[in-house]
Amino acid sequence: MATQRLTRLVGTEWTGRGELWLDPEGNNVDRCDCALQIETDALHYSWSYEGQSQEGRAVRMTYTRTD
Repeated sequence: MATQRLTRLVGTEWTGRGELWLDPEGNNVDRCDCALQIETDALHYSWSYEGQSQEGRAVRMTYTRTD
């Protein structure tokens, strides 16, 4: 079900402001520009922290049982 929803969104991109809660006690928040792109096989995301661009990628994994 979730895969079908994401398939309909392939090629879309969102941009906006995000919150980074890096303070171990949760008292301070850093705000940053961020973006999310939905690709066929992954989610690509980017943000900035202390003036440096950061990025990541979440790849869909599948598991097939062979026994």
